[in-house]
Amino acid sequence: MIDPLAKAAECERAIKACTDREDLQALTSLRALWLTIENQRAEGLPDWKAQAARIEKLHLDVLGLPK
Repeated sequence: MIDPLAKAAECERAIKACTDREDLQALTSLRALWLTIENQRAEGLPDWKAQAARIEKLHLDVLGLPK
């Protein structure tokens, strides 16, 4: 299962190491998405898992991680 807080933490670590302004904006936005997903999970909203799966694909692309 996807852990939205762990993904937000990955973004935070990448933000701290980032030197490119555009990458910084993308990482900041991605972190905000993960925190929104965590809020949806905590509220028990039913579609948070589907949204998390879609955002994870973006996460892998932005952080340059293998799929």
